[in-house]
Amino acid sequence: MDGSGRGARRWRSGWWRLGLAAVVCAAGTGTATAAVGGPPAAVRSHGPIHAPVGEETPALPSPTSPTPPAADAPTGLQLVDVSVDQLRRHGTATLHALIVNYGPAAVDAGFTATVHLPARTAFYGPLLPPGCHQDPAGPDLVCAFPEGLAPQRTATLELPLRPAPADVRHGERLTGGLITVLDPEHPGVSDSRTFEIEVA
Repeated sequence: MDGSGRGARRWRSGWWRLGLAAVVCAAGTGTATAAVGGPPAAVRSHGPIHAPVGEETPALPSPTSPTPPAADAPTGLQLVDVSVDQLRRHGTATLHALIVNYGPAAVDAGFTATVHLPARTAFYGPLLPPGCHQDPAGPDLVCAFPEGLAPQRTATLELPLRPAPADVRHGERLTGGLITVLDPEHPGVSDSRTFEIEVA
């Protein structure tokens, strides 16, 4: 046999021994190798999986509950805005007031607003609403809203006035004004706002 044949047998014998050694090693360690191109071996977890160092696991959002309505939310008839134009000594001004029905029910029976003016002033000219009249029992003005007011609707007072007598001083502030709204749906409950008049 020539040298090439003996070399081939030694080459095949060497690879057979290497293959046998690999099988014995795998059997002793209990591990297996995956074939090239096959699916990766499954990873067996022996404990919790931790986030990489320097990173935090995002926290789950906490459950939220709907916000309950405020216990002190306004209801019924309320005065939400009262203002008076600047009054000139020999001129006139207008008292403005806005009334809102916060509900939940409509005011069907009608309602009234009573206006008390500061001293040395008096109402002058056409009044809004037209149903305003002088209180027979005193100096106050009573304004009636017989049509009532639906929930979330507003009513307006527009009351012109002037000095009486015309001896008020420039820069003087006339105090003591008061508006009161009576809600027939809540007997004994009223909403009031004070106001004052500045003399220009």
